Amino acid sequence: MSAIDKVNAARANNRPTSIDYITKIFGDSFIELHGDRKFGDDKAIVGGIAKLNDMPVTVIGIEKGRNLKERMERNFGSAHPEGYRKALRLMKQAEKFRRPVICFVDTSGAYCGIGAEERGQGQAIAENLMEMMTLKTPILTILIGEGGSGGALALAVADEVWMLENAIYSVISPEGCASILWKDSSKTAEASECLKITSQDLFSMGVIERIIREPKDLDSKLFDGLKHIIEQTVSKKLEQPIDVLLDNRYNRFRKFGKDSAAYLRNDETQRRSKEIAIRKVNGAEASTILRLLSRDILYVAVPSVLIGIVVSYFTGKAWLDQFAETIDMNALYFVGTALVIIALIVVCVVVRAWRIANENPVKSIKVE
Repeated sequence: MSAIDKVNAARANNRPTSIDYITKIFGDSFIELHGDRKFGDDKAIVGGIAKLNDMPVTVIGIEKGRNLKERMERNFGSAHPEGYRKALRLMKQAEKFRRPVICFVDTSGAYCGIGAEERGQGQAIAENLMEMMTLKTPILTILIGEGGSGGALALAVADEVWMLENAIYSVISPEGCASILWKDSSKTAEASECLKITSQDLFSMGVIERIIREPKDLDSKLFDGLKHIIEQTVSKKLEQPIDVLLDNRYNRFRKFGKDSAAYLRNDETQRRSKEIAIRKVNGAEASTILRLLSRDILYVAVPSVLIGIVVSYFTGKAWLDQFAETIDMNALYFVGTALVIIALIVVCVVVRAWRIANENPVKSIKVE
């Protein structure tokens, strides 16, 4: 399947929802808890306590709903700040009793309405990220459909993140990406490929730990298998000392992009290419980018050349003074050399910067 096919599969109406997974894996043991104790209850997020065989766990899921009525009631899986605060309340409760936290994520993103923003949507998500990073109990997150931006990440700062084989996980929707890069939402398929949002792409980059086979018609065998590996995983995490668990969780996120970082450190031009592409996407003109890049490089290059020339002049003069016969060292030679070097740097920077500033930003942003 292509990336756009997986996007469509992740959004399919007949996909099992979080409630389906909770029902199939935890059965009648699940007891739903409501409210954030600050504003109200958000039905887009379902949460409570359950038994995983004999193990007490906290379960949280983003629920889209199965039909139009349910989807309107659940706000199509786009949670309000009270939903994320409810999830955090349940996670802190789980920490108190050392219950593992299991999250099911399926959302196109957090709700961005005026009311949600007024009630602190960004803060609610940020608090989840901060608190989950240091939560003293195991966290497992499974992406079962869409994993859209901060709305998904607010339940995905976990010890392990798994994905269904046709799920997607991205900082922006393919439609939004296409609209920004090409001003054309019809290029969604190309954007889907560039974003690297499929489970296979993310697994190869080390962003997720496991890919799970897609269930068909609520196949009980698949859910039984999933229940077994969930129990195995969280049991192993529970055996770890808390400091080891938290260190591993921290290092899991710190390793993201390490290979790319090493590459970029060895290729300054490539690093600047990506920065310029992002600036172009945000509306910067080619002339502005040219001035910015030239200024940044010349701020380093010119002082370096001048210091080098001065040191060379006095070092050479001191060395020549050791001989009985000396030659006259004309400082103008050194000044001329400095001017030639600076001119060459300026030409190289301007040519390269102009080329980058006028190329398609997708070529620089795209991860190979």
